[in-house]
Amino acid sequence: LNTLTKCKSEARVLLKDCGSNKGAMGGVSGGSGQFFIHENEKKGEWGKDLDLDNRTEIMVLGDSNVRLMKPPKGWEIHCFPGARLKHAGEILNYLTHRIDKSYNIKAIVVSVGINDREGQTDPAQNNDITHFVQVVNQSRTKILFQTINFEPKRLPQQSVYMLKKINN
Repeated sequence: LNTLTKCKSEARVLLKDCGSNKGAMGGVSGGSGQFFIHENEKKGEWGKDLDLDNRTEIMVLGDSNVRLMKPPKGWEIHCFPGARLKHAGEILNYLTHRIDKSYNIKAIVVSVGINDREGQTDPAQNNDITHFVQVVNQSRTKILFQTINFEPKRLPQQSVYMLKKINN
């Protein structure tokens, strides 16, 4: 958890420089970077067919909240509407095993929540959080994140405790 906490402020600094990318769809280039919305793909397939650009320095993996970001030069933003920690962990696990020294990726920024809008407690949520933390800790690539968004009243106490510890 300490690794995740240290990375949070660095991600905030990086992401604050991204402006708006209103109306971007598909593989649109914004501020010289690349932007992709993955809305027509099956969630279980997310990340498996990402074409990594060896010029990319910063890759952002986010839910629908990154839809309006405008990627600066050297950035790739991948928007996965409806993505949760579970999906972010799966995509990261797949990506970090593909990234080798031939790529220039310095960091992957994750910007997802737990997508608990419906108010239903997902019994697998603790496993999703644990898996995400394990993937981040095992990665050879630097993984950054802002904050993991969640509604405390909708989660088991153990999940709330872990998320608060990560976020603070």
